[in-house]
Amino acid sequence: MNEKYDSSATVRRVKESDAVTRFTFNDGREVIFNRFSLKWALIGTASEVDISRVRTDNEIKLSKNVYYRLEQSTKCNLNCEYCCVKRNFIYEELGEANKIMTVDLAKSLLDQYDQEANALGQERRVVYFYGEEPFAGWETLKELLSDNRFNFFVNTNGLLLDDERLSYLAKPHVYTIFSLDGLYEHNKLRFNSVDEYELLLSNYHKLRELGGGAGFSITVHRDNENDLVDIINTFIAQYKPDGIGLGLPMYYATGDTAAANIDIPKYIKTLKELYAISAQHGIFLSYIASKLRPLIDGSFRKYWCEAIGNTRTFLPSGKEILCSRLSAKMDVTKDMLESWAPINNTFCSGCDAIGICGGGCPWSANMWFENHIDERECEVNKQLLPFFLRQLTDVSSSAYDNTLKDKFKMAIWSK
Repeated sequence: MNEKYDSSATVRRVKESDAVTRFTFNDGREVIFNRFSLKWALIGTASEVDISRVRTDNEIKLSKNVYYRLEQSTKCNLNCEYCCVKRNFIYEELGEANKIMTVDLAKSLLDQYDQEANALGQERRVVYFYGEEPFAGWETLKELLSDNRFNFFVNTNGLLLDDERLSYLAKPHVYTIFSLDGLYEHNKLRFNSVDEYELLLSNYHKLRELGGGAGFSITVHRDNENDLVDIINTFIAQYKPDGIGLGLPMYYATGDTAAANIDIPKYIKTLKELYAISAQHGIFLSYIASKLRPLIDGSFRKYWCEAIGNTRTFLPSGKEILCSRLSAKMDVTKDMLESWAPINNTFCSGCDAIGICGGGCPWSANMWFENHIDERECEVNKQLLPFFLRQLTDVSSSAYDNTLKDKFKMAIWSK
């Protein structure tokens, strides 16, 4: 057996087999974990049946659900310094710059999705609006948001909203994600003035007063990485969002590695603090939840970005694409993306965290690193895995506990 001591996590790892690792924590508890099935059990407390199942069940459980991602607008009213789309002329390279998807095309794609989901027996249909600023293409977006067959997730900088647009966002099947990196001093890479910052918050408050579901998306960068705990606590106390997302900065400029060089060990420590805040307040923190959820429901996270997994992405012209960023710079194929996924990537061979990772953003992975894996995510996931197992075994003896989903609702929340 291969034994490794991880001082930063105060845990000893012993590989029992290619699939199974036994973690021994500094309090003496021992947890066995299967990196393929993502099942785990607390030795000495879990039943022998559950322990045996962890050691022998190597089945990988993949989600079969399909989602749609519409990059319906390639126009934006901001010019964020760290925007990887603008800095790399992504839509110009694709011949899709400054375009808006037509209403008829967008509706036909929704009908196509409805038929596809019906064929799969999939009840919940989720549509994401990405690209640049969705509200730069309001006339199309307006027609789509009225279709209650779908759950819509709209990412916005929040500056182009008015009373009419807010009324559409307040619909029960719509969830709005406001891009906001903290207080004003944390947003100087995005906003030109404090007036823009205050306008976003004003529109957020108006939407919440209308009963709309909403949260925030925070890009972690040099201006806010030291203040994330204070930022999250402030957001929870003052704005009471339904959820908050965190994201490592993507590659955005040739030769500029400053964004990639945030202090990852400090970030990991911060994530552990944020987990406690999430549990205390029952607030959904998507970055943490995306890594914890597989350990609760057993769903193997094959891809970090579902745009190259179970999500079909469409440009304003209607062209289907795997990843707009990568496709603008190389002839990327599905087979290439499959070979880069951690489960198929020799760089990830033997990694315990292979099922909660997904390899990070493929765009950043290929622009910054050599092994098609975002190596910042490697460090994060290797440290968070034992941390999560420690938290899970505080409340249950094994992954076969049918009450786990209720106990960790904040990790499996969905609008």
